[in-house]
Amino acid sequence: PGEERVLRMELKLLADVGLVGFPNVGKSTLISRISAARPKIADYPFTTLQPNLCVVSIGEMPEQESYVVADIPGLIEGAHLGHGLGIQFLRHIERTRLLVHLVDVSDASGRPDPVNDFEVIMDELHSFNPVAAVDGFQPLDEKPMLVLATKLDVANPKKLAALKKFCEKRGYPFLAISAVTGEGIARLKFDLGAMVRHMRDGKYSGPLLKSRRALKNATSVAKTTIVRRSNAAAANKAKKKRMRKPAKRLAGTTAKAKPVRRTAKAKPTQKRRSLKARANARRK
Repeated sequence: PGEERVLRMELKLLADVGLVGFPNVGKSTLISRISAARPKIADYPFTTLQPNLCVVSIGEMPEQESYVVADIPGLIEGAHLGHGLGIQFLRHIERTRLLVHLVDVSDASGRPDPVNDFEVIMDELHSFNPVAAVDGFQPLDEKPMLVLATKLDVANPKKLAALKKFCEKRGYPFLAISAVTGEGIARLKFDLGAMVRHMRDGKYSGPLLKSRRALKNATSVAKTTIVRRSNAAAANKAKKKRMRKPAKRLAGTTAKAKPVRRTAKAKPTQKRRSLKARANARRK
């Protein structure tokens, strides 16, 4: 007898590079600058409702190279709980070799801390890991990643410096671009092409990063050590202050008599000495 089954098929896009980040950080604008794709671009969140693919070509024939970039809708805090457009589009970047994490460093985003923006998106990528682990794919937050600061033409210098320092500390490759002026676009295209080429050849597997859990544990241990040291220093300071302070006399006790200071006998003056000398001379 024949068998009857109900199968659920999922379409997953294949790309070398995946773009992730908050809505309106410039993902669609970026692929319009690095390729011939013309996605919908507007100045409001969630302009992209479906993933977009584009082919980026670098170099000239006959040595021209190309790679595929996938742009997915923006993520927000709580996307794994269904906020915004959710995280269902993350399945399209499960097979990517490299992720590009776009972070807005301008004041137009209304978010004060770009490092916090980075951590929020990483938490959303991490929430998708159980699904990826079942399918046998590498967790998204552990994939090789390049951090890209966008809107450099209107960037807040403090935000840019904070994000760059954070990436240097964590070991993430970092670039800054402006899709409006074109600054950094050419370098980004060739750097991504080089990374993808080395990954295809098995020569590059991404930067050596500590796990996020290990980094959090190290941070908490460092904070605990600092608190303990500060408490110990405060206790030592208070102890020294008590030792310098004179003890209070208890009520009903007599004060200890102060020792009498004996003064040396006054020496006779020169005038008295002369009178005694005259008297002795007369006696003689």
